[in-house]
Amino acid sequence: MITVFLRTLLIYITLLIAMRFLGKRQIGELEISELITTFMLSELAVIPISDPDTPIAYAIVPILVLLSVEVILSFAVSRKASLRKLLFGAPSLLIYKGKINVTELRKLRIGVPELLSELRQKDIADIRDVRCAILEENGKLSVFPTAAASPVTKSDTGQTIAESGIGLPVVVEGKLMPTTMRDADVEEGWIIKTLKNTGTPLHDVLLMTVDEQKHATIVTKSGAQMKGREEKA
Repeated sequence: MITVFLRTLLIYITLLIAMRFLGKRQIGELEISELITTFMLSELAVIPISDPDTPIAYAIVPILVLLSVEVILSFAVSRKASLRKLLFGAPSLLIYKGKINVTELRKLRIGVPELLSELRQKDIADIRDVRCAILEENGKLSVFPTAAASPVTKSDTGQTIAESGIGLPVVVEGKLMPTTMRDADVEEGWIIKTLKNTGTPLHDVLLMTVDEQKHATIVTKSGAQMKGREEKA
């Protein structure tokens, strides 16, 4: 039993390191080679765990080989566009100025109902509202609506827009976050004062974020949400 535990732990650590080297990608954004590598890694990892008589090197060595091949391949395709196109394909233009590229749909074996379904998920009800729709290499559909179908923004009306920046979590579940407090350029006294202005004790805070304009958003553990008064840090 101890042997199985140690073998499982070693395989887990090896896979963890291997996947870390593959980089941060969502499952839907994996390249074909990365998806194949992920499947093969999972299969290789199971062999020495399910069969104690199999040498653990039978899993570790292939895992390291696959990792090396993936890293080398990633480096090669980043340097040579033609190799990338050969291995992973290229983006396909499916709709341009409201007209469907039927030839490309047939080539990719995509039905019109499937295309329309993807457009509806992008809040597009009519193909005439699409200026350009591109099927990316990872299988995701990028849709660019026409100017008439695009939502109106403040910049379209000539209004000046102040960038608020990213809201950094400075309090999580009643605890101060020193690292993000430093990034947000706020101190404990500022946080306590801002919470006091809203009548919220620190221990009752589920989440508190602060943006670049020193605007605080506070969510209590009861689910209530409020805006903190703007204070000088």
